[in-house]
Amino acid sequence: MTPPGKSLLKIFTGIVLILLLVFGSVAGYFLLNKEKVIRAVVQQLNQKLQVPVEVNTIDVSLRHFPQLSIVFTDVKCKEATVEASDYLFAAKRVYFNFSLTDVLFSRYYINEIQLEKGEITIKFFENGTHNFQIFKEDSGTDETPFNIDKLSLKDIVFRYSDFREKIFLTQAIHQALIHSKFGKRNLYTGSWIATNISFKFEDFHLEEEIQHKADFDISIDKENTLLALKNSSIDGISYTLNYTANNTNKEVKFSVPEQKFFSSNIVRTLVYRITSDFQLKNDKTTVNILGKSNGEKWKFSGDFSTAIKQFNYRNGKYNAEQILCDGNFDFENKEKYTVALKSLSVKQGAATCTGNVYTAKEKNKILYGGNLSLSTTPSDLAVLAGISHLTGSGILKADLEFKHQIKASATKDKARILPEKFSCTLVSDNLTLNYGFNNIFLPSIHWHISDERMVLKQHSEINGRKLYADLLVSGFTNWLLKDEMLSAEGSVFIDHYDENFWKSDLKEPNTPGPLSLIQSLKLKLDLEIGKYIADQLVCEQIKVSVVKYTEDYINIENLQMNVLGGSVIFKGRLATQNSTALPILINGTAELNKIDLSRLLQSFNDFDQHELTHKNLYGKLSGTIQFSIPIDGKFDPDFRKINAQSNVRVTNGRLYNFAPIEALSRFADIEELRDIRFEELTNKLVIENQMIHIPQFSVRSNALDLILEGTHTFDNEVDYKVGLNLSDIVYQKRKRKTSINELIFEEDQDGAKLWIRISGNITSPKITPIKAELISQKTTIFRNSKAQSQDSIPSKKPSKTPYRFEWDEQ
Repeated sequence: MTPPGKSLLKIFTGIVLILLLVFGSVAGYFLLNKEKVIRAVVQQLNQKLQVPVEVNTIDVSLRHFPQLSIVFTDVKCKEATVEASDYLFAAKRVYFNFSLTDVLFSRYYINEIQLEKGEITIKFFENGTHNFQIFKEDSGTDETPFNIDKLSLKDIVFRYSDFREKIFLTQAIHQALIHSKFGKRNLYTGSWIATNISFKFEDFHLEEEIQHKADFDISIDKENTLLALKNSSIDGISYTLNYTANNTNKEVKFSVPEQKFFSSNIVRTLVYRITSDFQLKNDKTTVNILGKSNGEKWKFSGDFSTAIKQFNYRNGKYNAEQILCDGNFDFENKEKYTVALKSLSVKQGAATCTGNVYTAKEKNKILYGGNLSLSTTPSDLAVLAGISHLTGSGILKADLEFKHQIKASATKDKARILPEKFSCTLVSDNLTLNYGFNNIFLPSIHWHISDERMVLKQHSEINGRKLYADLLVSGFTNWLLKDEMLSAEGSVFIDHYDENFWKSDLKEPNTPGPLSLIQSLKLKLDLEIGKYIADQLVCEQIKVSVVKYTEDYINIENLQMNVLGGSVIFKGRLATQNSTALPILINGTAELNKIDLSRLLQSFNDFDQHELTHKNLYGKLSGTIQFSIPIDGKFDPDFRKINAQSNVRVTNGRLYNFAPIEALSRFADIEELRDIRFEELTNKLVIENQMIHIPQFSVRSNALDLILEGTHTFDNEVDYKVGLNLSDIVYQKRKRKTSINELIFEEDQDGAKLWIRISGNITSPKITPIKAELISQKTTIFRNSKAQSQDSIPSKKPSKTPYRFEWDEQ
């Protein structure tokens, strides 16, 4: 007896052989009669198509067995329009598939069409017509070969143009399958996988290499169009979409359920069209959008909620580790919209910011407003608000309410910001701020900004130096929104200002200094400093009025201080200039009263030279100096670039061991020239182009009377012309009973003089006599020294007859 298993195997094998025989016979019949099949299909196509189709070759194929196919190559089909100027589709290959049973009974009903490697262009025109009605309308009986069940696309570029809604879409379809049923209502179901999307809608344009896939259901009749997308995603974002349209109204619903919406490439690209300043990661966002159209305009509304982690703005300048918000929006067009964050929470470390904000636009006016509350430490505020170099301790709390509008101006290049409301309260106790190398202590803060103004009465300490401010500050909204300057008016007292009042980081040259802190301020300020110390310079009881209206300059009005044993009154301006190393230029007029010359030279390190130092020059300096000098951001001046004009007087003066005069002392053999003392000296000096111009002036000294003029460069190259009273020289010579060589001179009734030139570098000057000259009768400069004895000078002056004297040149 044969086992049951073997019997079943024989039966199954027999059935398979019979089926293979049948299928093979049908396939063989199909191949043997391919000309007949092709003629039948072409005849049916010609009867049903109402547009011309271009074909290169036609053949049969078993590629999709068990379905049998006729394959057209290099196919082009014109669009169904009057002009028929474009192609509806073009494909490398088009397969028309038949079932085996239909071929067996010689019924060549096409149940599937496959397009490979080509393009499809779908158009909807403004009059409501389209370009894809390529079949004749009388082809809807059950016997028609065009009741097509499936349409397959592979590697097809799909273009969609809706001229009614101004929507234009292009995407590369990698694979798509469409099931269709034609009748009074055409039904389509299927799916697609596409890449490289390009989308235009009004002014919006997106073009990205992203993947887009979806399952869809479409229903179209003469009055209604329904579209539903499900199991859909674009660039990894899952979404659903439902679209309905009739002759009068259209509606679209779009939903994104808890997706990484803002982290996707496509959303980042969309946002970067508006701003490229921020980045975020790990968001979870839900969006619901409802769009409605009455046939003329679309209106969109919706709501959203998002949770964002790792947010940074402007390349990490502003940061937050968490943002939570819920909101809604209404959008009619780019000229009319509203966006509201009804619940906003931002967290960074111990800093929290909560509240709500909104923006709305209507025509040429944009509104902004909101309420925010902040609680933060200084360190977390620095991260949150993008303040570099800031740390500290303590808690700062702030409550902010604002509302303003922006109106477009007639010039179209600058909008007008119109504040409507701004108020802010800041509260803190024992707040310590570490800004760079600086420590700022605020024992108590209770600041309230209302109506754009704040009265500030604040005690503080900066690096241990006490500061008290009594100010009225205004202009907060324009400062925040338009980066305009704040206005500050009042008084400031600093007990002690020195190099440690504000410390700069040498390794960080861009660390803000005192000047940078007031760059965004308009000032009208009375400043008082108890003591100011800069290196060896000590100034006391400083009082000054400061006025600053622009970022370009600061006016210094009536600066008074006690310094170097005397006093100074200064009036001038600090102006910015186009120089990175020396960004500030000081110019003005200083009135000096009894300034100690030796201490002045010592305090300024002898002005960076070693020839005329505080050990050489003594006396009290008074007079007026008009000058300009550039300084750097630390208030260090560059003396080599000073320009000045002065009218000065020195009293109780002393010139001791000054190299050029010492050389003259050796030349004239007059020891007293090494230590010249005088009661008073006046002159008008000019400094320009690194050179001191010394007009002619006279000195009545203990040694002898002399006259001097010339120049002195900043490289210590001198060219002095010194005039000496001949009677003084003879007197000094006779006192020492020294011999003199022969020298010719001339004289008049005021006496004779001898001119000597001192030139070259001050360290080794060259001294040469100049031709003797007569003193002008109109200007009496030299007078006989009272110390002369009666026998040293003849009682009666000689006539204009040359005399010969011996001069001992050593």
